[in-house]
Amino acid sequence: MATAEVPRRWAWPALAIVLAGGLALRLWGVQQGLPYAFNADEADHFVPRAVHMFGHSLNPHYFANPPGFTYVLHYLFALAYGGTTGVRHAFALHPADLYTLARIAAAVLGVGALWLLYAIGARLFSRAVGLLAAAIEAVAFLPVFYAHLALNDAPTLAPLTLSLLGTAGVLRKGRKRDYLLAGLGLGLACATKYTAGIVIVPFAAAVAARYLDGGAQQGGDREGTGRSPIDRSGSGRQALVGIAVCAAAALVAFLIANPYSLLDYQRFHSELVHQSTLSAPVAAQQQADPRRPLDSRHRRATRHCRPQPGARRCGEGGAHAREPHPPEQRRGLPTRQRRLLRGDRRCRRRCARPDPASRLQAHLHEPLLRDLWQLLRS
Repeated sequence: MATAEVPRRWAWPALAIVLAGGLALRLWGVQQGLPYAFNADEADHFVPRAVHMFGHSLNPHYFANPPGFTYVLHYLFALAYGGTTGVRHAFALHPADLYTLARIAAAVLGVGALWLLYAIGARLFSRAVGLLAAAIEAVAFLPVFYAHLALNDAPTLAPLTLSLLGTAGVLRKGRKRDYLLAGLGLGLACATKYTAGIVIVPFAAAVAARYLDGGAQQGGDREGTGRSPIDRSGSGRQALVGIAVCAAAALVAFLIANPYSLLDYQRFHSELVHQSTLSAPVAAQQQADPRRPLDSRHRRATRHCRPQPGARRCGEGGAHAREPHPPEQRRGLPTRQRRLLRGDRRCRRRCARPDPASRLQAHLHEPLLRDLWQLLRS
């Protein structure tokens, strides 16, 4: 469907307004909650680990989350505070300042994704469509919400959208530079958040569409349509070369942003398998570990356990805090509850001993739903 084209002299000012508005939304309230970190992932990951790298090598010794954003924060802290001494001193006395800087970095990277999304819309459709897409993401709830936290969710949008921009180029023109751009974005996105690998799906669809088009841009008219005769062999070779370029670029980008996935491969592989196991369905977890038959019930019984106000200050506990709970009491708890147990003693007591209402709900909720379903079916 044809769309009205916006002149360039109007498109750029309109895009500047969208980007400024998106940045304002992401920076508005960027210090919310500080000096307390109420998000367990924000308290335990990225900022503490970026600081701990100043005390040893760049090996994060942790691969449950890829370290791409952690490295960005590490070098950003080094520039802002002048090296190891300044960073460690600031984290010890004013950790909220480091968290604020990390949140600003996440917000800026999220705004960069808006500009890339505009470029995708302009390449595939028109500048008007690109402006509309960028404006929608600028005010969308989840991108704005996660840009207020020092997490890898909002920063991942930048390389992910970069890969989509290359994919759009593959679909339109099929140049090697487009395959290269798609691969670079894919590698950087996966080195920031593993699940960003889903961006390979539209890339595969674009390659398939390009192949099925059959090299329509190669000379010759076909039945007066302006399209060239199908040359499947040439199109197939072009697709294979492009896929190889994309794969090589993705691998190089991933290793640059996550070098210890190769240098410390054994730990990388073990933690990746562990993270995959935690993300598996409950039935698969029960089959892998029969000692956890009540995992889903325990998750419901402790779902109201949250850190109390003032329970965890930024920098307290940190990524290497020890867990005083014995393993037999931690077994069966989901990952988020284990993190909360590390952070707050009051929450630890509540999670270890759910209140009677929660225990009653855990034991009666499923049978009641099952009986109700059978009644409705009958």
